[in-house]
Amino acid sequence: MGSAIAAVATLVILVASGQPTRYGPYIVASGLMPIVYNVTLVRSYRRNDLAQAYPIGAARPPCSSSLVGSLVSIAAYGIVI
Repeated sequence: MGSAIAAVATLVILVASGQPTRYGPYIVASGLMPIVYNVTLVRSYRRNDLAQAYPIGAARPPCSSSLVGSLVSIAAYGIVI
């Protein structure tokens, strides 16, 4: 939750200072990603056995970060890392 508050505060500071906000969507997305991860992890722990949910939950952040980074680089630069 702290990262979401920091992302929103950074966005507010950028808007208030008159700086270009072309990075605004990335700032907001970086704050929302941990919230989405935590919500899905809690749901997974409630629905599944710990032995099944833990490995998936542990592997999700690196995989999702790599996927999002690749998609952003393709969209922004037209290249694949």
